[in-house]
Amino acid sequence: MRYLGETFSEMITHHATVRFITGKRKEESMAGEKHRQDDEAAIQRRLDEWTMLLRDKNIEGVMSLYAPEVVTFDIVPPLRYVGADALRKLWEEVFFVYQGPIDYELHELFITVGDDVAFSHSLNG
Repeated sequence: MRYLGETFSEMITHHATVRFITGKRKEESMAGEKHRQDDEAAIQRRLDEWTMLLRDKNIEGVMSLYAPEVVTFDIVPPLRYVGADALRKLWEEVFFVYQGPIDYELHELFITVGDDVAFSHSLNG
């Protein structure tokens, strides 16, 4: 097993994402890298679309991103929201309070893609 791009100590110091190659042929790893890049780009597009839906106060579009069992955290009490219904209520309140346009951006977005799962995290505002 070898690290791509950084030594192990650099990974620990900089909290870098490191991929492992475990003896796959070069063609397989290159195809896997292309697939990962395509998945990351698709997730980026989906998040960009979602941001526009939020700015437009489109509640159905905003909620389309969330699974029914979503758990999310916010700065607004109760701080933790469990389930799509609770999150929908929060977004409806936000849309009601902000009568004008909503300026919303994703900052420091990190997308991680695996073989069968992906996740992202960012600072939003």
